[in-house]
Amino acid sequence: MVEQKPPGAWYAVVLRRGFSGGKLFAQGAFGLKAEFPMPELGTQCVCCDVAGAELVNFDPGTSHSRVKALVPVPLCRMCRPHVDRELGTQQLLAGGLCGGFGLAVWAAMKPVWLLSAAGVAIVAGCVGFIFSKRAKRRELAATGHHAGLEIMAHAGQCSVRTTNRRVAVELAQRHADCLHRVR
Repeated sequence: MVEQKPPGAWYAVVLRRGFSGGKLFAQGAFGLKAEFPMPELGTQCVCCDVAGAELVNFDPGTSHSRVKALVPVPLCRMCRPHVDRELGTQQLLAGGLCGGFGLAVWAAMKPVWLLSAAGVAIVAGCVGFIFSKRAKRRELAATGHHAGLEIMAHAGQCSVRTTNRRVAVELAQRHADCLHRVR
């Protein structure tokens, strides 16, 4: 069901229960809190697969999607520092890339070269951060750690992205009743 990928590659599991575009629109338009299928991640650490890890709360909401519950994620003490438990950094990077690119293009059209250079610097900083994060994740993967974990929830849907194949396989098996997609 879940194909084998090279180390460090991402697996995505999408769970759906009661999903509709109307609910998604209402949630975004009126700031409603979303109900979503709660992923059960077991008791092994999602990073290094150590048994009996402690549960740590993960906020699957985004800047435009608030959720009613936090997702309990099993993490051992050794892995807590290198596994992100929210999506704020990714959202900030996306905003920096879009804003920096837009500033660079807009300022270049108006011949305000200092602002254009600032936009290019913002984009370069964001790209540099992405590459450094990717290199760190690759180093951790070489030592048996799967630090990549992203959980995002909307009304009726929960998407789990992980670099740990075991987590993806177990999620697909545990949630066969609401499994929408695995890749």
